[in-house]
Amino acid sequence: MTMAESTETTTPETQSDKSYSKAELDAALKKAQKDWDKQVKDAEAKAKLSEEERTKAEMAELRNQIRERDARDAVRTEAARLNVKNPQMVYRLVKDELEFSDDGKVSNLKDVIDSAKLEFPEIFDNKPTETIDGGRKDNGNATPEDQTAANFKKTGRSNSFRL
Repeated sequence: MTMAESTETTTPETQSDKSYSKAELDAALKKAQKDWDKQVKDAEAKAKLSEEERTKAEMAELRNQIRERDARDAVRTEAARLNVKNPQMVYRLVKDELEFSDDGKVSNLKDVIDSAKLEFPEIFDNKPTETIDGGRKDNGNATPEDQTAANFKKTGRSNSFRL
């Protein structure tokens, strides 16, 4: 026996005790593939579930933000209609008392505003705010009749200007 022949021959010690047929190997491979596919499918379902939960939480947060914005706008609009000097302050006062209907609209706005009027009457001033022109109705467009010396003196200014 030559050296090459001795390395090519196998001894019973190196051979496996069991031999597998092609059908057995195919069945084992098929079973392993099924197990792998099931593991992948379960992992995808778990990832999808957590993705769905995350999406639901984001949607709920966005709905709350929209509801809060709409409530703030409704309170500010009502406060402006009532000539409140600081509508944002009114919102801050009443925001915890607001209740919402199923469609997300404020359902007790009038009651909450009325309650705030009773509790903080100094905030609610029914007088329109003063304008820089002293409440003139002509939008600041003075007519020649308005520019008389008597009207000019009422402003507290003198007729002459010093250079």
